[in-house]
Amino acid sequence: KPAWRTRPTDNSGDDASDTLAEDLEAVPRAKSARRHEEDWPPNSQIVFSNSGKVNLTEQQSHIQDMLRASITRLHEHLIFEDSYPDLEQRRKLTGDILLASTTERAEFEAVKSRLMKDAKYVRALASVPEGRISYIRLNVRRAAEAHVASHYGLTKGADEKVAELLKNNAYIYPLNGKGEPTRSKPFQAPAILDTLTDAFFGDDTGAGVKFHDSLTSILEDHPDEVELPVAMVALAGAAVCSVIMHYSSDLKYDRDFNSELYGGIYKTLVGTLNSIFKTSERKFHVLMHSLYKTVYGSKRSTVDPDTDAALMFLDIDAMAED
Repeated sequence: KPAWRTRPTDNSGDDASDTLAEDLEAVPRAKSARRHEEDWPPNSQIVFSNSGKVNLTEQQSHIQDMLRASITRLHEHLIFEDSYPDLEQRRKLTGDILLASTTERAEFEAVKSRLMKDAKYVRALASVPEGRISYIRLNVRRAAEAHVASHYGLTKGADEKVAELLKNNAYIYPLNGKGEPTRSKPFQAPAILDTLTDAFFGDDTGAGVKFHDSLTSILEDHPDEVELPVAMVALAGAAVCSVIMHYSSDLKYDRDFNSELYGGIYKTLVGTLNSIFKTSERKFHVLMHSLYKTVYGSKRSTVDPDTDAALMFLDIDAMAED
């Protein structure tokens, strides 16, 4: 399975996990957690809210730095490696990310030591980056919401049309002149292309733009022909699928995008892409590079016509040399 690495940014606020209301049961838990902290070195200690939550901006500065770095690393993993890790994978992942997000600064020595000894400490700190997972995925779904109805001609209660699109994942293919899916062009349906553009390449803050230099090619002799990562394409496809399902009157589809239902759809789409790769690495490359060029590559290489005209007007030959 091909792998890609990048370092996408996190666009969520620092205190996205701060909004849960306090309750009576939380108070004793918070007191117990605070007492537990007293047993560990000051540099490693966590500040808990009255409800027993770990709020990023209330922590010591070096722990804040670690948590922010961990959010970025987790964002990277979700979009470029695996958008729907299961519970066991997520727990191991966040623990590894927290440790990797420390630096060689002296104040991190106690933090590193405690991360390897105190499971409760790991879980408490992990709640901060894990609290961003739904935010990251839902941002992609919001991008899909702007395009699905118009591209597929859907209205609420269009059960027959929804069923038609879901059968054999027909929604991932563009239509030919006869209104039939072009089965040789998976993931090139306009709604998926528009979702990829808006979610990851819409502006300079998009992960695909800001960390463009980290995109890679599986072809060693053509490193400049970069590809979109499997996870990114599958997540966009799953987001489109979830919005299509919303137009059905079947209540089983009326679920949060973070539910297991859509995690399963995401994994199915990953399997489709990996099957293409196993069948033909060349065809896989052509597909993923074509997706890149469609959603961003052509824009990146286009010269601003105003700039081009201005350069033509400029008489460089007549400029002074000394």
